[in-house]
Amino acid sequence: IINSTAIGSSYSWTVPNTPSNQCLGKVSEYGNPSVYDVSNAVFNIVYPYITVNSPNGGETWNGCTSQTISWSGFGTTGPYMVEYSTDGGTNWTTLVSSTGSTSYSWNPIPNTQYNSTLVRVSVVSNSSINDVSNATFTLSQQTYIIVNIPNGGESWQVNNPATQIINWAFAGTNNYFDIYVSYNGGTNWTLIGNDI
Repeated sequence: IINSTAIGSSYSWTVPNTPSNQCLGKVSEYGNPSVYDVSNAVFNIVYPYITVNSPNGGETWNGCTSQTISWSGFGTTGPYMVEYSTDGGTNWTTLVSSTGSTSYSWNPIPNTQYNSTLVRVSVVSNSSINDVSNATFTLSQQTYIIVNIPNGGESWQVNNPATQIINWAFAGTNNYFDIYVSYNGGTNWTLIGNDI
């Protein structure tokens, strides 16, 4: 590593890209190589690597929700690229092209049914350093109808104004809706509009 270094008990060494599980270190006295010591046991030099922690296979993540993708980097600090595949790894879609974090908030999850989803995290500067979920997970399509107005606390007067707007959000449903009103806390419902 170095032929001569000043008196001391440490040396800062840049680890080379020569992976091995049989490495030893040796320090000898300069000019007197018969005085030396060797590591008591072998050590490893390994390639930098990434481990995807979540999702790692078998999970079901609901559409229209937020989930956290997390990973660990060993021998690398990124930045990282995060991608997902909905066809078992044939095609990939980028979620974030560069992040220095070891997690990413996927928000919102696509509201479509995919049963063969994978996540891949790569080092931006060297895409061969990457990891993929160990097994596929599921993105589950959800059916939501959320009433926004009225949502409680309003005071609507008769004929002031003549009409009020009822507003809702939806996902994963068809585009036609029936509208109901209850005058007794939900015990009975009266249809006020159909096929809207």
